[in-house]
Amino acid sequence: MGTLLEVRNLKTYFHTRKGIIHAVDDVSFTIKEGEVFGLVGESGCGKSMTALSILRLVPFPGKIVGGEILFRGKDLLKMDEEEIRKIRGRKISMIFQDPNTSLNPVFKVGDQVDEIQYIHFPQKALKEIKENTIRLFKKVGIAKARIRRDEYPHEFSGGMKQRTMVSMSIANIPDLLIADEPTTALDVTVQARLIRLLLKLKEEYNLSILLITHNLGLVAETCDRVAVMYSGKIIEESDVYELFDNPLHPYTKGLLNCIPRVDRDIDYLQAIKGYVPENYGGWNKCMFFDRCDFAFDRCKLSVPNLKRIRKDHKVRCFIYE
Repeated sequence: MGTLLEVRNLKTYFHTRKGIIHAVDDVSFTIKEGEVFGLVGESGCGKSMTALSILRLVPFPGKIVGGEILFRGKDLLKMDEEEIRKIRGRKISMIFQDPNTSLNPVFKVGDQVDEIQYIHFPQKALKEIKENTIRLFKKVGIAKARIRRDEYPHEFSGGMKQRTMVSMSIANIPDLLIADEPTTALDVTVQARLIRLLLKLKEEYNLSILLITHNLGLVAETCDRVAVMYSGKIIEESDVYELFDNPLHPYTKGLLNCIPRVDRDIDYLQAIKGYVPENYGGWNKCMFFDRCDFAFDRCKLSVPNLKRIRKDHKVRCFIYE
């Protein structure tokens, strides 16, 4: 499989009154064609901001201050606004985290799916676009699609709104689909159906998927490779089997220990002590130092590099240096 997306040393900072927040701090990873790549970590670690940086949708006062984002060999950060608009929604699409705020409440859901097709294919007849929207609704499992396309978002359940977002994201058959916590706020059964749908669409259209989540069970079920983020940095990356069988970073081990398992005879979950620290001004020590049970003197003196331990396994920890 060839490389579809390569992120190199990406830095996205927010200038605030309290200081500069390093939301995405020197992040690098690649996504291959036809691959599901997982990006996991606690809330606030920089996962969603990484996705928004790829599409150049970073909100004010955030700014991409360094790095490269190569999509099929072309740097998205060097494109002008007209060029990047041709990429968004066409070559790279995104399912945003909350469908309740992603759909415009004053427009019919069908019209919103029509719009993204018309923007990229204005030569198509409106009737053809509308019929394609109905086909998309049927594909993602929205019953009575011809009737429902003329309804408003408030008439849809949370699961149906998310299915609408999925139909919008695949309308132009993109190469890369970014799914930012697509199962948030959905019932467990709806979550399962939605993930099965995404995997089915991946096979049908040969999509590559960047799956952003904090659900490690979802990662185990769907991803080929996975990167763990903490405080704006990737601290471990490997294929999904290696990560679950042989986690290396103390933070990754802590995340896995937080998952309840039937083969463990314990009375309580082993939570990671402390909280994710505020990342003002960057780091001059290991970012996990204050929460780590294995920290030693060197950890508070400098930031560890992301080191390759095995062929496809990297970790950012002084224990392995």
